[in-house]
Amino acid sequence: MMPCIDCGQRTQRSRCPVCQRTRDQASYYHTPQWRRLAKQATRGQACTICGSADRVTAHHAHARKAGGPDALENLIPMCISCHSQYEADKRKLQHTTLTQIVDALSD
Repeated sequence: MMPCIDCGQRTQRSRCPVCQRTRDQASYYHTPQWRRLAKQATRGQACTICGSADRVTAHHAHARKAGGPDALENLIPMCISCHSQYEADKRKLQHTTLTQIVDALSD
């Protein structure tokens, strides 16, 4: 057990469930604006990487934290599996075929 980084309550993760929920709800990705934009970007689309039409989500080609705009032109439809794997590879700084494909689409 460790203290929550927000409130200090003992927890098994870096944030207690209450603080994590509050943080998640304040996220841009929970706003009606993002939900409308993501729906537009993914409606009738298949994953750009694997072609799956199951659980397609919108991925920012140029990251928001790097100044990428919230615009249809900056969103890539990706299935949840490819998107999760891409994010995991990026966090680990691994240059995989998947990261190379997505990065090429971002150019």
